[in-house]
Amino acid sequence: MRKGFTLIELLVVVLVIGILTAIALPQYQKTVLKAGVVDAISAARTIASAQQLYYLNHGSYTIKFNDLDITLPGKLVRQEASVQELNIGDNVVAQLVQNASAGIQTNIWSNISGKPTTAGIRVLDFAKGDLYCTAYKNDPQGMAICESFGPQVISPAACNNATWYCYSIKG
Repeated sequence: MRKGFTLIELLVVVLVIGILTAIALPQYQKTVLKAGVVDAISAARTIASAQQLYYLNHGSYTIKFNDLDITLPGKLVRQEASVQELNIGDNVVAQLVQNASAGIQTNIWSNISGKPTTAGIRVLDFAKGDLYCTAYKNDPQGMAICESFGPQVISPAACNNATWYCYSIKG
């Protein structure tokens, strides 16, 4: 009667575990990244709605989070004349940016393990409330994440860019 496992049996088990890990880990990482982008979409919609309310009351958009009639978690991490940046969660950083050509826009980036991703959410026109997922042209993972939310577009003009692609977020 045999007691225990043979070396071959143990190697086969280790090999099977290794194969399963190699298959599951990339999908898990993609799912975590996409969840961060979904958080960014939610934050972008909230900020865009608050900007629309601010515009109705004041006739212009604001670059200050404190001017908006919302309470966002987190703390202000950067404040300059043309940009405010707010860490609004473990995985999400929001910016209000004064852009000379495009006016005020919101950029929201998902961070995974402290490393900024190259997929982000932008609100380029508060009046329309359109959301765009943007990904750098040299980042296939970011482009795959953005493609899962909607089709690639080249309009508005800010999406016709040499650095990144825009994908329209539907819904």
